[in-house]
Amino acid sequence: MKKSLLLKFIFGYIIFAVIGFILIATFSHTIVFNKYRDYTASKMQKQAEIIASEYLKVYQGIPSDSSSLDSFTLTSELTDKTIWITDSNGLIFYDSASVNVNNVAEAFNPVTGNKITEGTMGGMLSENSFSVFTTINGYFKTVGYVIIHEPVSITESRANIVLISIYETFGIIFAVSFILMIILYFSVILPLRKITVAADEYAGGNLRYELKINSSDEVGYLANTLNSMASDLSEAENNQRQFISNVSHDFRSPLTSIKGYLEAIRDGIIPPEEQGHYIDLVINETDRLTALTQNVLNMNNLKAGVPTLDYSKFNINAIIKETREQRRK
Repeated sequence: MKKSLLLKFIFGYIIFAVIGFILIATFSHTIVFNKYRDYTASKMQKQAEIIASEYLKVYQGIPSDSSSLDSFTLTSELTDKTIWITDSNGLIFYDSASVNVNNVAEAFNPVTGNKITEGTMGGMLSENSFSVFTTINGYFKTVGYVIIHEPVSITESRANIVLISIYETFGIIFAVSFILMIILYFSVILPLRKITVAADEYAGGNLRYELKINSSDEVGYLANTLNSMASDLSEAENNQRQFISNVSHDFRSPLTSIKGYLEAIRDGIIPPEEQGHYIDLVINETDRLTALTQNVLNMNNLKAGVPTLDYSKFNINAIIKETREQRRK
């Protein structure tokens, strides 16, 4: 974890950036372009219907605010478009670009019902364009068509402006997420590394190692818990050492007495008539050792939660007298 956790965060961050950029570069371009295409086509359709209505007035001899075809086609919204007005047979008698007048729009087929097409109209347009049309109906018949073309490059340029904004937004999100990752590193990953180092120290027996993490969240709680655990273990270890030292001392005294009595009997220092008394003292010391051993076992059972207390009556005067005689000998 000490080496891989940070790498996992960095690797995940890079994957997020790469996948996010790929998704934006592919799907966003298609979505935005299609939205702009549909919006442009809808707007061109309305403009074509307006032109058809104005032309119908001219066709029927009705006074109109438009004195000529150019007056209602050369508007601020139509200057980047090419407008054709044809008769019912597709013969172009008006072209805002003045290129295809008196030519037949052969690629134009109103029968299909598809009012939005893309292409160059059989090479009649200089570049790939979106084309929409509407019919001019007068006297209960179709008298002509209004066809509006707009280069696809214009729609792409408008879509690219939006895409640039999307890329800039993604860049801001990418930068903010990087800052958040740095904050996450100092607030989570770095404390976890300190906790790992402390755990290694405790596992190695260094229970006095102090874990310093100033935090009030779950990481800080974990650090405080580890410090408390290490303190309790260190105290338990000290108590164990003290207990072993005390038990060793309690065992050493009767063993020393037993050894002294037996050596005295072996060397003939104690006369035969008194050996029985000293043998009784040796037996008493072994009983004392047995009692100490049992006490240690009882203490262990108490720590394990097993009640093993055995209450009995005894003569404390006899114990004091016996102890005094042992020390006097």
